[in-house]
Amino acid sequence: MDDTFWPSIGITRAADSAIRAGAPAFIMVFPYEVHNFDPVPESKFGDAVMDDLIPYIEGHYNACTLRACRAVGGLSRGGGWAIHLGLTHLDMFSAIGAHSPGWFAGDLYRVQNLLTTHTDADFPRIYIDRGDQDYLRDSIDVYEKNLTAAGIAHVYKVSPGIHDSAYWQSQVPTYIAWYEQGFAGLN
Repeated sequence: MDDTFWPSIGITRAADSAIRAGAPAFIMVFPYEVHNFDPVPESKFGDAVMDDLIPYIEGHYNACTLRACRAVGGLSRGGGWAIHLGLTHLDMFSAIGAHSPGWFAGDLYRVQNLLTTHTDADFPRIYIDRGDQDYLRDSIDVYEKNLTAAGIAHVYKVSPGIHDSAYWQSQVPTYIAWYEQGFAGLN
């Protein structure tokens, strides 16, 4: 997938509708991980998002720079990146949306490691979802059980579908509603 995928499944139309209906205005950015099959430890994508993209957006647009104003989310590998970046930078994001995530090695234990220096209240809001027939369902379930065992509050939703654009498109209204809940009261 590339940077046009989220708009192709209707996320920008849904966001515009939500904003017209009174939701707080927000900026969405869709970065494209060009080398999206590179092993995560070799990828420069996470560094580019944190060191280049976020500072650029916040420096060039009228964007709130508070943690409460930032969410990170993604589909498939992007969901894995959302988990990875959100938990690596607890101080940066108030919400993590992991939609059919392919989580990364090491991130399963990141929660337990973080709990040695943080409380569960320090964690962002977390939303994880998948289709009931998603080919990643077993690994996604393992990650969700890990959050539950650690006592980390999160939403976990399983809906009919597979790991494809039709599933994610069917979930767009739910995604927008969940993200905008976190921004309520910020305007």
